[in-house]
Amino acid sequence: MNGQKEVIAIETTFPGTLVGREVQDARGECVGIVRSIEVDFSTMNTNLLLYGSEGTKEIPLKDVDHVGERVELKKTLLGEEIEQGDEKKIKRKVKKEIQSLLTVSSILMGG
Repeated sequence: MNGQKEVIAIETTFPGTLVGREVQDARGECVGIVRSIEVDFSTMNTNLLLYGSEGTKEIPLKDVDHVGERVELKKTLLGEEIEQGDEKKIKRKVKKEIQSLLTVSSILMGG
């Protein structure tokens, strides 16, 4: 995001309501795992940041159709689908990153 005032949010449980969830496009193809939620206060835009086959991708929250066991998108992301083996690797990567952020946060808060 290009805004000067933004926040990136994570959840303390994994998977959380959004973070760590598989994201499926309109075809039902897995296109990534939610890494974090980004809010740009200068534009009031909210995006999901996904780890996928092409690296990190921003998905506008308005493109989300449903959140349940998976996050389902309203649109198709051609060429973005990930393989099941890669999905597990990406989930582990996201979980490790979140644990690292929580550890740093705990240290900074004196915990």
